[in-house]
Amino acid sequence: MTTARKALASVAQLSGLGTFGAPIARDEGESLSIRPLTDHPGLLFKEYRPDICVAGADKRIDRLIALPRRLSQKDRTALAASSCWPVSRVVDGDRTVGVLLPLAPKKYFSSLRLATGPSDPKPLAVDWLAKPSDKQRQRGLPGMTFNQRLTVCRDLTSVAAILEAENVVYGDWSYSNAFWSRSDYRGYLIDVDTCAFDSRPWVRTPNWEDPLTPQGIPVDKKTDCYRLALLVARCLTGERDLMNARRKVVLISRREGRPDVGEILARTLTAASRAARPTIGDIHSTMNRPQGGAAATVSITTVSKNIASWRDVSHVQTKLKRPAPAGRPAPSRITAQKQAPTPGASHSASRASTPPSSALPSERDMTIGCITLFVLFAIVVALLVIFL
Repeated sequence: MTTARKALASVAQLSGLGTFGAPIARDEGESLSIRPLTDHPGLLFKEYRPDICVAGADKRIDRLIALPRRLSQKDRTALAASSCWPVSRVVDGDRTVGVLLPLAPKKYFSSLRLATGPSDPKPLAVDWLAKPSDKQRQRGLPGMTFNQRLTVCRDLTSVAAILEAENVVYGDWSYSNAFWSRSDYRGYLIDVDTCAFDSRPWVRTPNWEDPLTPQGIPVDKKTDCYRLALLVARCLTGERDLMNARRKVVLISRREGRPDVGEILARTLTAASRAARPTIGDIHSTMNRPQGGAAATVSITTVSKNIASWRDVSHVQTKLKRPAPAGRPAPSRITAQKQAPTPGASHSASRASTPPSSALPSERDMTIGCITLFVLFAIVVALLVIFL
């Protein structure tokens, strides 16, 4: 695969690519087809629809292809391992017709258990990560734990943080645009070739809409931040519903000893303004903290139905008090001092000599009782006089 990449220029003629294998996809998204290159194993030719190759597309694609060369070795390694970064722009004459992309490693392919038997191995989309563990096991997948889900999501936030730092907008975070490995719990982002610099045209994406990005307004890295946080929250909890994912990611993260993860995702999803959102880099850094290190304490305050706000209270020191037993009010400080036994006296003697005040009737109670008895006696006498 390395030899194939070195043999191809950043702009390759379609006629020089040799033969192609059978299409692995047709008419999906912006592509007419995706086919493997027979003469260059490990590479795919993604043929674009004509409307994708608009004015300026050539420069955009060339900038994406060249971007890894000016990154650090660490970032280049992350992009190569966790994304299908475009290798070459393919032209037919002087017209752009598509790109060459690396084929996802085999570990991202898996068969699923169906009623008719195991399916053919296919890329395992994060669609199956964003489901409860019992649903995963029903299809023959491992029931993913929180830490395993977190490992997958770290790879996705790693790529996203690099894009954000380079002002590259992905714009299409969804269940179908990333894969995960059931063997080592890694993540892999696809369709990176459609990224744009600074912003991308707004496209309707049901269930992924950013409430702070109005319809028709170009999407940018702040929109990416919201959609990525939503995808991660859904993958960590297995919850598809926005409200449930937002609520449960805080509770589950706290239970698993990572309250900082739930807190920063919740702040991203509930921020009152785009400027108040954390960055993708902040999210990625938080997710990569070691467990038990520099974690925030999360306080949840319900502000309206199904909506919660989060406040960092890690700086507040509190002293926990044991609650009073059910049915018995906790004694006040003064009462406790009055009822304390005399030093040196036995427990039984102290209890006998100092009965609880509630056990002795007050003078007022005795007066009311006497009056009540007198009234009842008078009524009985009157009845006897009338009937006898």
